[in-house]
Amino acid sequence: MKKTFFYLLGFLAVCSCSDDSGIFTPDGIKEPTLPVEVKPDDVVSGDVFTKLNLDYPGLEKVKQYYEAGEEYMAAYALLEYYRGRGNILNPNVDLINPVVTAVEQNKADQALDYRFCVAKYVETKGATEAEDVYYSFKNEDGSINWGYKPDVSSVDREFLYQQHRHQWMEPQAKAYAVTKNEAYIKSWIDVYSSWMAKYPCPNQAFENPNIINTEEGYEWKALQPAERVLSQLNIIQYYLPSPNFTPEWLSTVLNALAESVEMIRMNYIAEGNIRITQGQAVATAGILMPEFKNADQWVTDGVNAMNIDEQFREDGVHCDLDFSYHISAISDYLELYNVAKVNGRLSSLPSNYVDKLENAIAFVQDMIYPNYTIDNFNDTRSSSYAKSTLMNRMKEYLEIFPNNNELKWMAWEGAKGGTKPSWKSKAYTNSGYYMFRSQGWNSTSGIMMIYKNNENSTQKWHCQPDNGTFSLWFNGTNFLPDAGVYSYNDPDPTGKRPLYRRSTMHNTMSVNNCDIYESQQLGKFLLQKSAANYEVIVTENTPYKAGQKIKNGTFTPQGDIKHRRAVFFVNNEFFVVVDEAYSTNAADEASVNFNYHLYSEGKEPVIENQTVKTQLSANNLLMEAFSETNTDLKVEKSASTDVAVSNVSGSTVGEVRDWVTINEKMQAGKAVRMITVLYPSAGAALSKTIEANFTDNAEGNEGTLRNGVSAKVTVDGKSYTLSYTLN
Repeated sequence: MKKTFFYLLGFLAVCSCSDDSGIFTPDGIKEPTLPVEVKPDDVVSGDVFTKLNLDYPGLEKVKQYYEAGEEYMAAYALLEYYRGRGNILNPNVDLINPVVTAVEQNKADQALDYRFCVAKYVETKGATEAEDVYYSFKNEDGSINWGYKPDVSSVDREFLYQQHRHQWMEPQAKAYAVTKNEAYIKSWIDVYSSWMAKYPCPNQAFENPNIINTEEGYEWKALQPAERVLSQLNIIQYYLPSPNFTPEWLSTVLNALAESVEMIRMNYIAEGNIRITQGQAVATAGILMPEFKNADQWVTDGVNAMNIDEQFREDGVHCDLDFSYHISAISDYLELYNVAKVNGRLSSLPSNYVDKLENAIAFVQDMIYPNYTIDNFNDTRSSSYAKSTLMNRMKEYLEIFPNNNELKWMAWEGAKGGTKPSWKSKAYTNSGYYMFRSQGWNSTSGIMMIYKNNENSTQKWHCQPDNGTFSLWFNGTNFLPDAGVYSYNDPDPTGKRPLYRRSTMHNTMSVNNCDIYESQQLGKFLLQKSAANYEVIVTENTPYKAGQKIKNGTFTPQGDIKHRRAVFFVNNEFFVVVDEAYSTNAADEASVNFNYHLYSEGKEPVIENQTVKTQLSANNLLMEAFSETNTDLKVEKSASTDVAVSNVSGSTVGEVRDWVTINEKMQAGKAVRMITVLYPSAGAALSKTIEANFTDNAEGNEGTLRNGVSAKVTVDGKSYTLSYTLN
């Protein structure tokens, strides 16, 4: 971020700390003098000096005192050095115009009484987030109950993990910078000392660096030490001017910081979003703390651990295939970029770093609906991404890519120029995300579909086995919303995580109403095509494998059962979904189910034979299905229980969705071929005459699979010829 005050930090720090703190010797080095309240024989952590490069410019007095055996004086000289250091800039810390938000102030104040903010968990929800009441960690004797977990069903083991990330400490540091209230730094010293005494650094590699559950040492694994390092780098700088920041405490926290960085280096996980944050913490510490002997190694090692080529696929989508982790990964890479830039260290980053980020940012833009909402695909919790949050992220991106006109338009909703998105279809072919968007893209009349057919052969944990699902947004209504995730527990005693992950809980095909296996998330891109009055994207998946007993069922297919789905965006106003289900073994027969989960306001849709009409208050959807082999096709309300959308862990919003199914028999040697028309409208449900049929199979050859599709769809007498051919 471009903030000119960074370059004034050194001058300000020196001016605010140098009046009575020492005198200058003839060689120009400040000779520290001791405050009255400090005793020269107070104990400091001598370990820190073995970790520092005492030949680093500016540490001359530190080295002199340390080699003379005067460790306290060395620590005092080190404190004075950091208070006056002006050559290293932290873009995440504003000491000239510090700001603490109402939410941060609430976190800071409650932490004074050991009510610690842990992620989104609250004991009592306030009228606003700034009035939330956090859980108390205070024992009856006034000590801190580390490892505390509320006995509440909505509080899962993530609470145990995140309490060790100390998410209230930086808000306290910001509150101190604004108020100069010494209670905040005293709280930091008290609480952090208590935590370090309870959880001393193991200083060793774990046999398994991954967190399995709450095994011994999990406080030092994965995100826990990485988040602590990143926040402590900021916290230290906020508190440096305080008279309560003593040489003893400086030696303690710097020693802890170095140990934490080395613990991360010894315990990188193999891949994924956590490794990004681990690498970011290590590299950032190397740039911001060049006085340490291993600082240059930290930078190189951290950047290598982040490995931007491994984290983002060729199409720019993060390897976890989840929007929330994707946007978080971008933030990590951008934060390191900004730290490197203001400190002249961009040469430490890979040459393709910026290009990779621009591709990743494009995916964020394309996943946002016209009213700046997002869906809950995979483990994404959309409640974390309000319109203002998304726009702020794009403003941050714009600082690096100021010439991206579409990004500019979206960052400011056109208020500062730029170009409104005008594309009609996008295909992220490596990861399996596809979008259709009307060219009149706006929050009152735009139309957008996001189609998801992930290639998840490595079985990323955050990616649900829902290949072929999609959502359809129009005029502020998401007619076919993704269910979300509900729970992060695995195993989950409530059963909610596996329930929300079920294939049948998504807008896709199932066989015998059974889920596909995690190993069968093998989405394959086949075609993207633009014609005069439509866009089409075609993909395929193999949800059921030959010889593999169908999950939660009794059917074992003799061949691979495949699902080919083509989505046509027609005339900039409606969608046609063409589904083909077939087996590679002509002997297979099964019940094929096409599942649709409709947004509900407690008003069930009207279902008449092959037609579905929603009865919503603002906008509505007309859905009509046509089978090639079944002239008596019926759409039915599912007998199974649906779920409400979950956009935050442990809770739901709105009514339980309306689950409707189109069921068809897969006959031996034949494919199921289905056309479903989805027509959204503002106001009351549409009354339209819709007809559709395949035109590529002659009479008597129904159910024959072709190397493409030809179909005719007629709406109120106007006909559309839709087709594609595969190579």
